[in-house]
Amino acid sequence: MKKIITISILMSNLLFAEAQVYMGVLGGYSSESFSKPYNKSTSSPMAKLQIGYGDLKGYSVQFGFIYDTNSDSVFADAGAKDKEKYSVDVELIKAFDFDIGFYPFLKAGFGAGYFDTQITYTNADGTFTKNKLDFSSYNAGAGFYYPISEHFIFELGATYKYINYERWDKSSTGASAVTTDAVNTYAGINYRF
Repeated sequence: MKKIITISILMSNLLFAEAQVYMGVLGGYSSESFSKPYNKSTSSPMAKLQIGYGDLKGYSVQFGFIYDTNSDSVFADAGAKDKEKYSVDVELIKAFDFDIGFYPFLKAGFGAGYFDTQITYTNADGTFTKNKLDFSSYNAGAGFYYPISEHFIFELGATYKYINYERWDKSSTGASAVTTDAVNTYAGINYRF
């Protein structure tokens, strides 16, 4: 039994020898196209703090905390502006080692968050105001890692997000949920411990 445990520990150490915890700060732009009835596109700066675990040349799992500014008026009442968007993403990343000095990657995942805005709507039950919209997303992306040093890694990439905003007026006469297609392009630095 001791031999089995010892061999298992040694094998797991070999398997995960290159895996590391990493943390990164990224910045870029988010472009979002809204479905009916809005039929509008917006573009705004975004920032991302990410924490992950994995191999630079293999698989990683990553949690991202995204802050997205917005100065447009898509959902907000007339004369008002939409505000910030906050979200959390969980993504699985597969990087490839082609011996070319950098590591291309593909990623997929999902996310959730909320969008600060003010919507006033009227239905058979009265007039209501909603101050934020919750949303969920499905994500897919690509990019590359470029090692600057042993611990610092440059990252450049883009993520496509299919976003589904909540239906704020749940009455039978209320508008249907709004969906969007968003693309986040970004660059930043990761630190691998």
